[in-house]
Amino acid sequence: MTQKRKNEVKLRACLNIFVLSENEADLVNEAKAGTPSISEPKSGLKQKFRRSDTQIHPQFSTMKNLLLFAFLLLTSWLAAQNNELSGKWVGVLTQQEGGFRQKYYCELVIQQKGNKITGTTYVSVEKVHAEMAFTGEVNGSVITFKENRIIQYSKLDDMAWCLKWGNLSLRKKGTTWFLEGMWDGQSIYGPCIPGKVFLQKEVPRA
Repeated sequence: MTQKRKNEVKLRACLNIFVLSENEADLVNEAKAGTPSISEPKSGLKQKFRRSDTQIHPQFSTMKNLLLFAFLLLTSWLAAQNNELSGKWVGVLTQQEGGFRQKYYCELVIQQKGNKITGTTYVSVEKVHAEMAFTGEVNGSVITFKENRIIQYSKLDDMAWCLKWGNLSLRKKGTTWFLEGMWDGQSIYGPCIPGKVFLQKEVPRA
């Protein structure tokens, strides 16, 4: 046997003695403490395992946060929409060729509760005017309204006021809100010549 081989054998023998001695020491210590030879995880490891069992998966936590953010955003949008619809809207109402006039001054006063709206319409041209009551619904950014009675009016002998209905679209440009859409109607003489509505929300004065 070569000298190199002898040295390797001695080194292995030393390592076996070291490992054996370490294992024997562990057994002696366990016998003194009255513990079983198969050791249990240390308390630190147990605590670590318990914590890992109760941890929320990162992807689940992110999904939960996104859903919460979407819910808050939707709630804020609905609240803002409710706030923006209620109030006074002013503008013009047009009527196609053949109507009494082609353009009228128009006001809508809207009160909203949930997706339901109520209010009054005021229309005037020259020395005549009329005020009507209406009800309606909100579906997203579209408002459906229908006038159901005339509250008070003045008119010429050769004219009749229309009870109107229609769909108006809500949009925002800059800081200003607008309602625009088509209207149709009925008077005591029959169907009215239809037209369009262009309204802008009036900002309350301080």
